Amino acid sequence: MNITTSGKSVAAREDEGTVVHVEDETGEKLYQDAEQTKPVTITIAGTYSSRYRRITDTNGDKAWKKRGGMDAADSRRTALETIAACILAWDGFTSDGEEFPLTKANAVTLLDACPWIRDKVEKAMTSHELFTAPVSLS
Repeated sequence: MNITTSGKSVAAREDEGTVVHVEDETGEKLYQDAEQTKPVTITIAGTYSSRYRRITDTNGDKAWKKRGGMDAADSRRTALETIAACILAWDGFTSDGEEFPLTKANAVTLLDACPWIRDKVEKAMTSHELFTAPVSLS
């Protein structure tokens, strides 16, 4: 069965992702420029996406192979890797004044170091209405 709205399946829409305007730990929106015209963003796939389903299946297989051998650190790392795998793009991240490219390791590092960004990204992943209409960054 393939449920569609607006001509696309739910999974296809969520695979395309939604843009999240990144905020600092106080909730202040971040910008790349002093004029505040270029936001810092993350494009994230949703939990109904095929991407998310693949990574959760893979993680489930890993957990099954460990058969109870996962500790809290393994569980936390798996959660970070799941979210990181759903990041499709980002714009405006730097480290020590240099561009901070999107890689799996960098995404895990960012999400671990900035739990407020992780929270916002996780909320967007499960806010399925964000994947049905254009999102305003203002």
